[in-house]
Amino acid sequence: MKILLYYFLFCLMCGTSFAQEPLTVAAALPAKPYAWIEDNKPESNNMVGVGMDILHAFFDELKIELQPKIYPWARSLHYAKSGEIDALLTIFYTKARAEFMEFPEHYLDIDVCVIVPKGKIFKFEKWDDLIGKRGIGIRGDSQGNEFDNFDKTTLNIFRVTDIKQAFAMLVHKDRMDYLIYVRETALIDAAKLGYSDKIEILPVPVTSQKLYITFAKKSKYAKYVPALSKKIKLWKSNGKIKEWYNGAMKKCFQ
Repeated sequence: MKILLYYFLFCLMCGTSFAQEPLTVAAALPAKPYAWIEDNKPESNNMVGVGMDILHAFFDELKIELQPKIYPWARSLHYAKSGEIDALLTIFYTKARAEFMEFPEHYLDIDVCVIVPKGKIFKFEKWDDLIGKRGIGIRGDSQGNEFDNFDKTTLNIFRVTDIKQAFAMLVHKDRMDYLIYVRETALIDAAKLGYSDKIEILPVPVTSQKLYITFAKKSKYAKYVPALSKKIKLWKSNGKIKEWYNGAMKKCFQ
């Protein structure tokens, strides 16, 4: 009887400590250096990048497994809203997203820029300079509440599924004037896809945004947001996130 009791207590302790459901996480892929699939095989779910470094540093200590999910970005947002995905790695703040996502401390500041075909630079100093031109964006992307509203009411931006398609339309079709995309990610993707000598990035950013890891309000892991915020603040102040960023950038260009 004592042996059975000890066995029961052992199983109970193990279940309490280690049998938690994995934390499911998605991102706007590829979003180098923030999140990407390292070996270019989506079926492997081998997601890496600054965002994953942060999550691993926090949740590994809690013995909570991370389980990447590979979906188109618009679908990832939908699943986060329904609670089918716990966390999103590469996301900007909007009021609409804050209705179903918890936003901890942001982990990086990044610029969203105007990218044009080589030799087809135009003057860009303010959003109005894009009026009348043909733009490309990624479906599900946001550049912040103000620009999103300006886009919907004033601009002509055609949305595509991924950056490979966007570069192809920008460079080869000769019917688009510009692409809206994150600066560092554009430089990395252009190098990998063979477009570095076919594009130019205009110097004035469209917006400067804060990059977040968010948690679905319906997720049981949303309770960790306050503690994660404190950690992110610490890691920004002690240079840890900068170290992860530099390491990710180096890996991207290898």
